[in-house]
Amino acid sequence: MSALEVLSVSVNSISTLKDIGECLNLKELYIRRNCVESLDEIDYLTPLRNLKIIWLAENPVATLPGYRNYVLNKLPNLEKLDNVEITFEDRQAASSARTG
Repeated sequence: MSALEVLSVSVNSISTLKDIGECLNLKELYIRRNCVESLDEIDYLTPLRNLKIIWLAENPVATLPGYRNYVLNKLPNLEKLDNVEITFEDRQAASSARTG
């Protein structure tokens, strides 16, 4: 699966992102309505330098305080998170949250 560029696994019972971290060419990940609970799961995606779009909404993790900032800090190449374009202001807020 190393050549995989788009992965859509929404509405399953996925609770970990560990194996997805092996898909080094992944550009888009659609994994909404699953069972991902911990912000630590995002760490598995940090090797994915080509990842531009991720949709994690409707997972328990998306309701945690600091979720958006955490994801943006861990995945700085993202262009869209949960179907919302990432703005300069989003990046500034994430950076401030990390240093503040």
